[in-house]
Amino acid sequence: MVQIVLALILWGVSLVASGRVWLDRWVKKLFWVVVFLYFALDAMLMWQQYRLWDTNELSRFLLPSYQGAYFFSYSFYNIFAPHIIALAVALVLVYVTTKLNQKRNYVLFEKEEPYLAGLSLFLVGYPGWLLFLVLLIAVYLTWQLVVLIRRRNLNLRLPLYSLWPFLALVTAVVIETWLSNTDLWKLLKI
Repeated sequence: MVQIVLALILWGVSLVASGRVWLDRWVKKLFWVVVFLYFALDAMLMWQQYRLWDTNELSRFLLPSYQGAYFFSYSFYNIFAPHIIALAVALVLVYVTTKLNQKRNYVLFEKEEPYLAGLSLFLVGYPGWLLFLVLLIAVYLTWQLVVLIRRRNLNLRLPLYSLWPFLALVTAVVIETWLSNTDLWKLLKI
């Protein structure tokens, strides 16, 4: 639910001209603040998991004083790993879009757009980023196909600036309402 709210706010800010000015100045810091807050939330969930297991007579034996590293590996794979994977993929996206934009003399993306894309991807998490990228490619190819069929202005390009947070919002809604209940989603989750 937090992803939906953050993606909605990010999309709304990206649509307004004054929001673009704000994003130009703050999106890099916002990216790292969101990452920090997600990992702080993960640490809090880990602590709650520890306290929950500590209150039960059977699960108490899974804690470090009895079982060694089992609790830490469980917490890593079930709480931290999805966000670590999403962060790694988001950083790769930021790096690739930045380098691609530099190579093309900054005509492909706005200056702050790589971090906007990375933040949007990070918000949908793992394995949501897979759907996010599929939707992005599908929307962009559909746009190009429509432009090609109409043959009006072949140089018309779809700006991805507002599309990044919008697709993050769509992805988060699809995950929350439908995809999280499917067997495919359960297979993709760590």
